[in-house]
Amino acid sequence: MGAGADPGRRAAAGAARPGICYETRSMARKAKVYVTLKRGVLDPQGSAVARSLHALGYQEVADVRLGKFIEVEIAEGSSPNEARQRLDEMCRRLLANTVIEDYRIEL
Repeated sequence: MGAGADPGRRAAAGAARPGICYETRSMARKAKVYVTLKRGVLDPQGSAVARSLHALGYQEVADVRLGKFIEVEIAEGSSPNEARQRLDEMCRRLLANTVIEDYRIEL
């Protein structure tokens, strides 16, 4: 800071802040998991939403299927292949009922 500068004043935008080491920050990966009912499985919630949309005047709606969107933050350290394998395992064991649901992972 130059002479006469206010010591309580904030640093200019983009200026590095003392005490923060940017090189050691964790770079966690966010995975997106989409879980949807299989095509042959009835979706009573989707049907109810479709009926309500029709009642509200949205006659162009032909069908509604509901599902789940899950974000999973993966800690740094595993390769994308390992992360995908672990996410697949999570889906099969907990996040999706594979008897009636399909899932898709985006990494």
